[in-house]
Amino acid sequence: MKLGIDKVKKYGLESLVILFSIILSFYIEGQRDLAEKNSDKNKLITDLINTIDEDQKQLDYIKSEMNKTVKLINEIQSDINSQNNNLSQVDIINKISEIKVSYSFFPQEGIFNQLIATGSFELIENKDLKLLLLKIYNH
Repeated sequence: MKLGIDKVKKYGLESLVILFSIILSFYIEGQRDLAEKNSDKNKLITDLINTIDEDQKQLDYIKSEMNKTVKLINEIQSDINSQNNNLSQVDIINKISEIKVSYSFFPQEGIFNQLIATGSFELIENKDLKLLLLKIYNH
């Protein structure tokens, strides 16, 4: 009878070791996946910062061009309103030819969409950053 109890203890111990090994391997794999996702998140956020900088440069350019256009239109309108006709027809035509009114801006959303698609967005710990990103790209 003692032989049966020893075998049960032995098999029970082996089963526990195997079970512990399986659980440990799942835990290690989970930690590896989390570290990989964090690494991907950091790369995507760096890329997102660069993309936002490029978008900001484009917006600054559009803003400066629009300011120039407004200035030219105001000069022409001022001349019309003053009825002094300080500007010659050639000056007016030159100013009108410098006016640019068709601008378009489409933010680069690819990196943000990738951040969402990979699940890396959820790993961002700063809630203010998350809200700001959602505000920028969803509104």
